[in-house]
Amino acid sequence: MDIKILEQYKLVLNNKKSYILVLNALPNYRSEKVQIGNDIFDFFLVYREKIQLTIDYSISITTEKEYQFEGKNIYFIPLEDK
Repeated sequence: MDIKILEQYKLVLNNKKSYILVLNALPNYRSEKVQIGNDIFDFFLVYREKIQLTIDYSISITTEKEYQFEGKNIYFIPLEDK
């Protein structure tokens, strides 16, 4: 299943931009980084919400740049085994 970004919200605090991205699903493996287009970001999970049979996830990404994420595919990069 392709993971799509459904919505994007931007928060600005002390000149730092945080984007809250609402996704249609999250894979089962553990991850700390995501790839969106050619860019790789650190993220953290904000919350998980189950509505009827679908689960929407929200993640937060902080970046100095302005981004438009909506509608893009998102790829979670699995943690390497240590």
